[in-house]
Parts: sequence; structure tokens; C-alpha cells
Amino acid sequence: MANSEDSNKTSGIELRQSHHPNHKGLKNYINHPNEVNKYNGNERVATPQSHRKFQNVYRKVGYGWVYKEVLPVSRNDIVVAVKRLNEQFGQGLKEFLTEIHLLSGQQHLNLISFLGYCDEGYEKIIVYEYTERGSLNRYIRRNRDATCARLTWLERLKVCVGAARGLDHLHNHVGGHRTIVHRDIKSSNILTDWNGVAKISDLGLSKLIMMGFVLCGRLCISECNDGFILSGQLVRVEYKNKNVVKIIDPTIKGHFGSDSMTNFSAIAYRSLQDDREIRLTMDVVRKELEEMLEFQPTYAQMEATQPKHLLNL
Repeated sequence: MANSEDSNKTSGIELRQSHHPNHKGLKNYINHPNEVNKYNGNERVATPQSHRKFQNVYRKVGYGWVYKEVLPVSRNDIVVAVKRLNEQFGQGLKEFLTEIHLLSGQQHLNLISFLGYCDEGYEKIIVYEYTERGSLNRYIRRNRDATCARLTWLERLKVCVGAARGLDHLHNHVGGHRTIVHRDIKSSNILTDWNGVAKISDLGLSKLIMMGFVLCGRLCISECNDGFILSGQLVRVEYKNKNVVKIIDPTIKGHFGSDSMTNFSAIAYRSLQDDREIRLTMDVVRKELEEMLEFQPTYAQMEATQPKHLLNL
């Protein structure tokens, strides 16, 4: 990456940045270290006026903590997310380098934007776009924080469409006859901004694969024995029993048409198939979800004008 990066050593820490059209602010941050905060070697963000540790914890990820930080650049403040490697979390240098390699080469609305990184001695940091609403799981889990309002069906559908677009890009549009398999997609790795735009993050476990391996069926990825796999199994069971309503979040029941849920559950069921011949590809999932989203506002208008007993669900 050295041939395509700007770099500047500040207090013993080298912060590099890829060439990206949206990274002008961070480029100024790197090129004018005397005017802004600096990363240094004693686990601090420092200015001539003050010294402080990273303390605004944003969220926990596979190999460390993510902090919300403000970088004063000239007259503007840039809010960024700072991910710091902590090998005690069970993942480490390999995942850190993988994320830099994959994120720095991709630009897409539904992928978290890579801004820069630090790799100097024990200090290993990735700086990327900050998303105001945080991860999706904060809004859909049962024991959610009181400040996180439940998402409506329409909001959830928009997030699904955004995530599908991001994954479709990774699978089919990275160029060079390659594909990126995320391998750890879940609600905690889908971030949303103020506008509800979904952004896929945490590519540390991803694999960059030549399409020949995928087409020949030689790629083997072990399943993780966690709650998300079990949730998928539950969807398959209830779908076969024609009882999907049983596992729907009760807070959104009655706020979407029966056709919408039938179509959505069918997409989920076909996406969970073990047989690759019948399992949906990501581009098909994206297209079908986009079609659902196109017609969903129509139902929302109907809901506002008609009694619920006329809306089937």
C-alpha cells in the first residue's frame, strides 16, 4: 500500500491514508500535524494544550474497542471512529491487516468508509467513518437501551436493502475476477447513520477469493455455533410449518401487509439453504428486497387510511 498512500510520522506513530475522494479532511490532518491532534506512542491523542486517553467507547468489536473521537482539522471538527487492536479479545494482527487491505480498496455507500490507519510498534489503529446510530443490534435486541427506539418495519426493510447492496458489492463488484466473503455478517456488524443508511463493517474475518474457487465449489467455510446460526434454523422450521408469525417481533406486528411478510420470509428461507444450487445469490436477494421496498410505502399509506382488520395482518 505504500505506493498509494500519504504518510506522516507524528510522535513516533505513522498514520497512513489511502487516496479517497471523501478523505480531504483527514489528509489535512495528516499533512498539517501541528494544527491538529496527533497520535503518539503512549496510547493518547495529544494536542499542545491537552493530553487525554481514548475514553469515548463507541462499541466492542472482534479484536478491540472502537472509540468515538473528534479530530480538529483547520476550522472544522471531524468525528471519526477509532478502532484499536487488543489481542486479548481473541483476534489480532491478521484480522487488523485483513481489514486494512480490504477496506482501503473499496468505496460503496453501504460499506463503512476507511479513512486511515496507524501501524507502528504496538500501536495498531484503524480510523474510519463514524456512524451516529451505531450498530443495528442496539435497536432490535430485546434488552435494548431505553434510548434506542424500536425500528419500524419500513426502517428494518431499508436496512436490509442497504446491507444486501453492500454484500452484493463485496461478492460481485470488487473487480479483478475476485469476490470478498465477509464470513461474520450479523446485526452488530451492520452500522447505521442518522439517515438509517446501513453500512457493513468489521471485515477482519473476511476472505478475498478468486472467483474460480467459488465457481468450482472448493471454498469451505466452517459455520460458527452461535445464536445467529440457531436463529436461521428457527426460521427454516417455522417457515416449513407456515408459522413465521410466531417469531416476528411483536412490536411490529400489524404494521405490514401479509404479502410483505410472505415475500420476506421466503427470501430468508431460500437464503438459508445448505444446497448452493437452490440458495439465493446476493444479487438476487438485493433485487427482491429492492422490489419489496418499492411497494412498502404504498402499504404504509393504506395503513394510515384503512382499519387494520382490512389489512390482513
